[in-house]
Amino acid sequence: MKRFKSFLCILIVLCFSISVFGIYAENDDPAVKPDLFIGTEKVCVGLETSASNVVIESNGYSEFVDCYATLDDNTVMNVNYDAKWETDNQNIAVAFEGRILAKGKGKTRIKVSYEGFEKYIDVEILKEIDLIKEEKALNEIFKSRKSNDDMLGTLSLTNSERQEIRDKAMAMIAYIWRPAKDLTGWKDLYTFEKDTTCIGIPYSQTPNQVDEAGFKSAQSKSDFYTSITSPNIMPRYGNDCSGFTSFSWGISRQTTLSFYNGIKKGTYPKVGSYNADTPTSPSASELKNSYKLLQTGDAVVYRTSDNTGGHVFVIAVNFTTDSKVQCFEQTDPYCDITYWTYDQLANRKYMPFAKK
Repeated sequence: MKRFKSFLCILIVLCFSISVFGIYAENDDPAVKPDLFIGTEKVCVGLETSASNVVIESNGYSEFVDCYATLDDNTVMNVNYDAKWETDNQNIAVAFEGRILAKGKGKTRIKVSYEGFEKYIDVEILKEIDLIKEEKALNEIFKSRKSNDDMLGTLSLTNSERQEIRDKAMAMIAYIWRPAKDLTGWKDLYTFEKDTTCIGIPYSQTPNQVDEAGFKSAQSKSDFYTSITSPNIMPRYGNDCSGFTSFSWGISRQTTLSFYNGIKKGTYPKVGSYNADTPTSPSASELKNSYKLLQTGDAVVYRTSDNTGGHVFVIAVNFTTDSKVQCFEQTDPYCDITYWTYDQLANRKYMPFAKK
């Protein structure tokens, strides 16, 4: 009888394990691997970063650093998305998933941690500029251009439509607010401090996606300072990259996946010519040639190679002679004006597209 009970317990545990694995597999959770259930889990024995010192021209620009874990079977894997990225001074630079985004002039240190190992990256931002003031000056130049809709083509937006997208994005980026209490930012890596002037709507993947008007209204709600804690810590009210882009375009709530699929289906016309069959399909040369055609109000989107995640943002100004773009981007901890080079975009397979 005891043997039967022991056998029954083992059988129940086995069935439960299979059931759990099936649930996670359906959710495409990359953190759950079959070998975790058969006792062959690989162990991290070392951590390295592709750079230990980073110098960035000014706020709004980014540099990318890869983090690699060495496993006990001598294999090496990129853990940018799994490692924890922390900064000593969030007003100088923030870091996440291998990206170091400059916020202000000065020096700080980034700590990258994974499976008990830590690496440090010294960061220096050489100068700080008023990005909002700079964008407004560039926009005055844009508005002074003579509109010629015939030259833009049938699938392109008029200058006035592009201006509307710009104005909406800037309304969210330039929104000024003062928290009455400390508000915890995305993944508890940033704090919107009490009685401090904050600019820009917080990054949040909450179902409560709001624009600047909705965020202003939410500040009077009793649960405004009660963060959501699952699956990640985040502000209860805000928007994410696709929510921000959807608000800017004045369309219903989209996701990076629906934007990407929309390019494939023709819902959103490509800017330029490139192969969009899979997230890894476009070549760097195809994409760089297409980036030259981007205009104010267009957007770029990428999906991870396994098609489980992604990012999207809106184009503010295209500097074709410098091969870079100024962007309206919602990325943690809050929406901001950023700069991307064509090389940086192409390296991550960002696909350019337009509102139809």
